[in-house]
Amino acid sequence: MKKIIIFDLYDTVLKDISFEFNDGITYLYNSFFKHVCSLSAFIGYEEEFLPLYEKRKNDYSEVCLIRDEVPLFFEKFKVAKPENFEQLDYDIMNRMQKVTLLEDVRSTLNELQKQDIQMYILSNSIFTGKSARQLLHDFGISHYFNHIFSSADYNIRKPSKQFYQIAISKILSDNPGVKKEDMLYVGNDYITDVIGATSVGLRTIWYNVNHLPNRNMLDIIEIDDFKQLVKVIQR
Repeated sequence: MKKIIIFDLYDTVLKDISFEFNDGITYLYNSFFKHVCSLSAFIGYEEEFLPLYEKRKNDYSEVCLIRDEVPLFFEKFKVAKPENFEQLDYDIMNRMQKVTLLEDVRSTLNELQKQDIQMYILSNSIFTGKSARQLLHDFGISHYFNHIFSSADYNIRKPSKQFYQIAISKILSDNPGVKKEDMLYVGNDYITDVIGATSVGLRTIWYNVNHLPNRNMLDIIEIDDFKQLVKVIQR
C-alpha cells in the first residue's frame, strides 16, 4: 500500500534561525515608498493590521501578507503597484525569515522517495505556497513534495481541523485507493501539529528534539532525530 507523509515545514523540514517581521516591512519601504513617506509613518500604518494577527490566535484565521496587507500600502501612499506580486511575496519572506536545511533532512527525504512514499507539506505561514515552493527549490528539495498547503492560501491555520481536512481531501483525490489510515503527519509543535493532526485522526509523529512532555498522553510516535523517520516508516 502506498504511504503518504504530510510534513510541517518550519522547524521540521527547514530549521528556523530567526524571524524579524520589521526587516521585511523595511525592505518593502526601501523598495517602493522611501520617496513618499518616512519609515516611521510606514511602520505606523503597518501597526493598524495588528488586530488581524491577534484575531488568528483565537479563531485560527490566517493573514496572507501579499494579499491582505501589501496592496493596501500602495493604495494608502499612492504608489504604483509592481507587476509581479508573487516575486515580491518571496522577496519579503526572505528578508523576514532566516532558515536552513540540515543534511540529515535532505538524505532522509531522498531515502523516503526511494521507497515510493508520496510527500506533502502543510504549513502555517503568512506567505503563499508558491513562495514556500521557491524556497524549497532554492534548497534543492522542492521535487520531493507533491503539493504545499500554506495557511496563507486558505485563510485558516493549524491546529484548525478545517485546514487539515482541506489537505486530506486533496491528497485522497491525488492518490486513488489511498485511505486516511495510510497517511502519517510529522511536525514539531505540540499544539498546532500533534494536537491538530491527531484531532482529525491522522497517525502522528512528533519531531520532539527538545524532549518536551506529551502532556495529553496522546497515542503518537516520538522521534528526536529526523533520520529516525526511515525506520519508523519501515515498521
